[in-house]
Amino acid sequence: MGRDKKKIIIENQRTVLQPVLFSEDGEQESAILTPEIDTLDERVSYRNLRKKRIKRAVSRAILWTVIVLLLPIMVFFTIIVFSPNSGHSFFGYTFYIVASNSMRPEFEEGDMIIVKTDFSFEEIQIGTDITFVRESDGKIVTHRIRSYADTENGREYTTRGINNMVDDDTTVNFNNIIGVKIKTLVAFGDVITFFRSTVGMIVLFLSFGLLMAGIFISFKFSNDVRAVGK
Repeated sequence: MGRDKKKIIIENQRTVLQPVLFSEDGEQESAILTPEIDTLDERVSYRNLRKKRIKRAVSRAILWTVIVLLLPIMVFFTIIVFSPNSGHSFFGYTFYIVASNSMRPEFEEGDMIIVKTDFSFEEIQIGTDITFVRESDGKIVTHRIRSYADTENGREYTTRGINNMVDDDTTVNFNNIIGVKIKTLVAFGDVITFFRSTVGMIVLFLSFGLLMAGIFISFKFSNDVRAVGK
């Protein structure tokens, strides 16, 4: 019992060493108590944490912006590549890959044209480039209107490819018109044709995999900082 009491007295007499600040001339200025050190450490930790959170919040915002912009393009591109139809319609616009040079220099083989499928009767005038179904063989053609005439079957349009020497063999009825050409994407059709090949498919899958890996890594490193401490 006496030994335990002596041990308690010794423990109570011990002092805790505290950091001491000294001036340039070596004189002691003050001692910083442990609670003050903890408070300073927590403030610095909080400021650093806040900076990290701001940086990562900005990174997440940029990443989401890129994803939102890229996603529609990726979907559009994938549909065109993996669905080799004569045309692909999106929100009233159809995209066609040009297969001949009959409209050179306006557009030529390997280009892609955008056709507006929502059009009015008044828009179909002489000089308009229209996309239509040719009655003789059922093919989809884009040629320029040279003249028109009103008949008992409705308005009939005479068309010609501007690179051709003569008009088309048959006229085009208004009901056979698919749309009006509004834009040419030069050589974009060649790009689509390449990605439909075996080599192009491999390149496309690799690019898609790298993009997904990049997005995953970006998300991983842009997560918010949750740990708080000294």
